[in-house]
Amino acid sequence: MRTQLLGGLALLCGALTFLCGAGVARAQAPTESSGNAFSSGKAPNPAPPQGNGPGSVTNAFYRPSPGSGAQVTPASYGYPGYGQVTQASCCAPYGQGYGYYPNYYNYYYPNYSSAYLACPPYQYPQSPPVAPRAEIVTLPALPVVPDHVGAEEAPCKKDGCCLGPDLLGHKDHFWVTAGYDASWLKPSVATTPLVTTGPLATAASPPGYAPAGLGQPGTVLLLGNRADFGLFNGVRLSAGLYLDDEDHWSLEWDGRLNIANHVRYQNVSDAGGNPLIAHPEFSIIQGVETAFADSIPGLFSGGTAIDQRSQLLGGEINCRYNFTPASHWHVDGLLGFRFLRLAESLTIRDQATPISPGVLTFEGVPLDPTDVLGDIDSFKTANHFYGLQLGTGVRWECQWLFLAASGKVAVGGTDQMVDINGKTIRYTPSGPLYAGGGIYAQPSNIGDHNRTVVGIVPEGNLTFGVKITSWLNFTAGYSFLYWNSVVRPGAQIDRVINQSMVASDVSFGPTGGPARPAFHYNDENFWVHTVTFGLDFHY
Repeated sequence: MRTQLLGGLALLCGALTFLCGAGVARAQAPTESSGNAFSSGKAPNPAPPQGNGPGSVTNAFYRPSPGSGAQVTPASYGYPGYGQVTQASCCAPYGQGYGYYPNYYNYYYPNYSSAYLACPPYQYPQSPPVAPRAEIVTLPALPVVPDHVGAEEAPCKKDGCCLGPDLLGHKDHFWVTAGYDASWLKPSVATTPLVTTGPLATAASPPGYAPAGLGQPGTVLLLGNRADFGLFNGVRLSAGLYLDDEDHWSLEWDGRLNIANHVRYQNVSDAGGNPLIAHPEFSIIQGVETAFADSIPGLFSGGTAIDQRSQLLGGEINCRYNFTPASHWHVDGLLGFRFLRLAESLTIRDQATPISPGVLTFEGVPLDPTDVLGDIDSFKTANHFYGLQLGTGVRWECQWLFLAASGKVAVGGTDQMVDINGKTIRYTPSGPLYAGGGIYAQPSNIGDHNRTVVGIVPEGNLTFGVKITSWLNFTAGYSFLYWNSVVRPGAQIDRVINQSMVASDVSFGPTGGPARPAFHYNDENFWVHTVTFGLDFHY
């Protein structure tokens, strides 16, 4: 019984000893988390080697150091009595297929660790230096500018002036401008005063006295030689189209039209012929200053009506290049074609009714008391300019305002046309009778006359604008245009007259003498001042 009890205690102690040994073995087993060589990065963490035969370990796979990416397969190693592990085999360089780690076998095979202790510690090859990765820099996000920014969103510059809404990414595609023009043209000047009056000849009059003749005693000018047309009302239209996305190139058309202005004069005597009304001229036959009378007190009554008309219009087509389309300052240049037309006329109408028989004649024949004598002188001129144009402009703009100045010069040809016509009419109860020529217009100068001269047309502009909205501007501007050579109707009058050629003169007939009036071109320069108010729509 005691023997059985002692045997049971021995068996229990043996079991406890076995369990404790197993626990100690587990505590000493190497792990990746323990501080031994396997967790230091110098030795792998493989499974324990497996034996395929008595006294041998084969096909044990080991993990190399982290990051090497290679595996090592050892050859079979023997235990004492079955094979000797040599220093050469255990110390083979790592990566050749026979590299082993002393600590590994020292743990699993303590009785045979002396074979490994002779091996020097394995030196792991140094990995090539890894270039540092470029640091990723996060750039700040750029603000997104919409296609159109309202004026309230426009950022201000340091100078305190804000850029307008169209300067922050907005690109115009086209524009249309309509405006009112107030223009003042250079007055027209004739070669002679057109209407005079004066006292009748008396016994006290000096020799060669001619009533109402220029330079004669008592002569008074009723209508001089200057016609001031005053203010011209007009319209101006322009349109443009941008040709590229950057708003550098554009094509524009501009047109202006001044509504025709008239300077009218009329003077008619009473039934008794008062006052004396006449047109002054120089008689080449008599060699003195004289006048053609429309009324003479007691002899015939009558009067005169004079109409002077002027109209200017023009147009131009330009190709523009804007050098700075997105800043406070804009500078551009242009190349284009310009057209101008100045059309004017001077018409003189006279009428006389005899008070006494035989005082008025038509082609040398006295008029009956029931007849009426009339004449018409017509001078028309037209100037057409065609030329190439160069120009430049500068514009400064702020958020709500802009100021622009430009200059351009056109060079080309001016086609000058002068049309002179006249006739004398005898109104009879049976119908009118006509004769060629009036007073200043005679067969010697009647006709159409044309010539072309070199034309030069410079123009300067100054414009001030207020931006009502992002797409609508109010503009006010001033421009000055100069034209180097034009013909005007009053300057085409030749006041030297051969009275024998005048159908209403008492001396009419083949008396000889030079053919006067004659025609010759009298050109002059021309200018126009214009103030413009308009609305500019752009998109």
